[in-house]
Amino acid sequence: MLLLRILALLGFVATLSFAQVTEVTDDNVGSLIGNSDEWLLEFYADWCGYCRKFAPTYEAVQRVLASSPTSHNVGVGKVNVETSPGLAARFFVQRLPTIMHIKNHEVRVIPADRMNDLVSIIEDQSWTELQAVNGMTSPFSVM
Repeated sequence: MLLLRILALLGFVATLSFAQVTEVTDDNVGSLIGNSDEWLLEFYADWCGYCRKFAPTYEAVQRVLASSPTSHNVGVGKVNVETSPGLAARFFVQRLPTIMHIKNHEVRVIPADRMNDLVSIIEDQSWTELQAVNGMTSPFSVM
């Protein structure tokens, strides 16, 4: 029985170490983000110093959410604005890095002063306190 627990724990740890932030592009966004899915998306550029500095924190957020019993289904993705400029324009990205929360195709911009608090924003559902992007300018609107 103890051996079984140890093997299960090792499998879980191995899964966490290989889990990574999903690269979201102009081509795959439609197949990744469904109507009822919940996602965090980081918009970044390789040349952005703040983005490089934030990257380890964002990767840690992904690992914590993946291991959370309540938030393990939250997708964590990143969008390179240089290789997916259409997606950056669709989301009206104005600064880098930008973090957006998506749930039921409602988009909310995470304020810069809360970017280091992403795990609690998801787990406490305090994202509901943030203003959703207007329907006309939402990346998921029909227009």
